[in-house]
Amino acid sequence: MQMAQPNHLQKFYDDRVNALSDDDFLSHVGHTEQGKPISREHFLLMVEHVADSLELEPNDIVLELCCGNGLFADVLSERVNKYVGIDFSPGLIQVAEAHHRKQNSHYLVGDVTDLSKSEALGGYKFTKVFMNASLQHFRPSFCGYLLDQVLPFLSSDGRILLSCIPRRGRERVLFGTVKKRLQRAYLKATKKDIFGDWWSFKDIQNPAQSRGLEAQEAEIPAELFFSQYRFSVLLHR
Repeated sequence: MQMAQPNHLQKFYDDRVNALSDDDFLSHVGHTEQGKPISREHFLLMVEHVADSLELEPNDIVLELCCGNGLFADVLSERVNKYVGIDFSPGLIQVAEAHHRKQNSHYLVGDVTDLSKSEALGGYKFTKVFMNASLQHFRPSFCGYLLDQVLPFLSSDGRILLSCIPRRGRERVLFGTVKKRLQRAYLKATKKDIFGDWWSFKDIQNPAQSRGLEAQEAEIPAELFFSQYRFSVLLHR
C-alpha cells in the first residue's frame, strides 16, 4: 500500500511558496482556476461548505489534516474553541504561522500517515476533523489506514469530513481534451503528477463502515466550479 504522499509533492509546495509572492495565499495551495487565484467569494463558499457540513460550533476542537498555509484556519478558527492544523510542507506551515495564526490556533509540520508521532496532538480529543482537497494525493486503498490514524484522536461524538475529492468517472470533466489527457499521462509516467487519484464513494464508505462509522455524501454547492467532478463525505459514529 502506498501510504506516504509522493516525495516530489512536498518539494513542489515548498518550491511554490518560495517562487510566489508572500501574500499569494490562494496560489500557494493551488486554489486556482485556469492558473489564476479563485475569487475571495469563491474561496469563502468553500469554507462555508466545510463549516456547514461539520456543523461547527463555538466549543469545537478542530483538527485540519493537510492544512497548507492556514487559509481555512484563518477563517474557521474564529468560530471554534481550539484549532490545530498539520501539514508535511515546512514552507506552507511557515506561511501559516506568519500570517494565519490566531490565539486559539497552532500549526504542526507532520505526516498525516503517522499522527502518533505528532506529540502535540496527544492531549486533544477533536470534535471535528477535516481534510480538504487533499485525499486525492493518496491511493484509495489508503482510506482505512487514514481512519485508523484519526480515530484515536476523535471524540465519541466527533465528525470527520473528507471534502472536495475527485470523483472517479468524471475525469473528462476536468481533463476534457486529448492534449490535457496526454499531458497528465506524461506527468504520471514521469512521477511528476501533482493532481493525484480519482476516488469513488465506496472507497470511503467500505472502510468507514468496517470501523463503525456512518458515511454520507455532503453536497457541494453548485456555485463551486468543481462541483461537477468532486464530492465530499461526512463520517460519524
